[in-house]
Amino acid sequence: MLPASDPDGPGGGAAAAAGDLWDGVCAVVPAGGAGRRLGGLDKPAVLVGGRSLLGHVLDGLPVHVPVAVVGPERREPAGGGAARAVVTCREDPPGGGPAAAVAAGLAALERAGLLGRVVVVVPADAPRAAEALPGLLAALRSSGPEVTAAVAVEVGTDGSRHRQVLVAAHDAAALRERVRTLAGAGGGPAAGGGAARGALAGLPAARLLPPADALAGVTTAGDVLADVDTPEDLAAARASVRRA
Repeated sequence: MLPASDPDGPGGGAAAAAGDLWDGVCAVVPAGGAGRRLGGLDKPAVLVGGRSLLGHVLDGLPVHVPVAVVGPERREPAGGGAARAVVTCREDPPGGGPAAAVAAGLAALERAGLLGRVVVVVPADAPRAAEALPGLLAALRSSGPEVTAAVAVEVGTDGSRHRQVLVAAHDAAALRERVRTLAGAGGGPAAGGGAARGALAGLPAARLLPPADALAGVTTAGDVLADVDTPEDLAAARASVRRA
């Protein structure tokens, strides 16, 4: 694992150059959606523009960024082909929710020796959400050392602000500590073992964010953040991908 104190990492003082934004970054992609409102379809495998939702998300990540896909094994090759390092794992228990999925992905990356200084989280059912990640990485890297995460924020037509908590960039060391705290694992192994991850089942992903004074919000267009839960969402996603 790269050290969290690396001068190019979060809290390094100055904004990183565009080409350096992804240095030391790994990704967790929760991909276990049950698709109940889509008639029980495997949501990440649903096709949009000839590519699965999961495929769109992976294609939006640089090929050198290692990825943990948290969900069942799927036949489709991961985006980027053989050049991309991808590990597949399941949350504990399967279907245990987004916080458990992030914890499982974090642990899988660490076991594989792929955990970097920064962890980006992006859901498998939001085909354009990876477009938000460069802005989140820039915000995290250009903030002071007290800021340990950046999250995408959608502004509604009424001016309301909604955090998309599964589209975020985290300092890896701080995220590991939050997972440990939530799981009640104390000083156990980073991201915990099965028992620690199981303790996160049912918790909302918002619990993985730091307090407001340690969190940067980045306003992001709603069509970029849109996920697919219903047939109407699927039609809108297909239209959005065509426009993009």
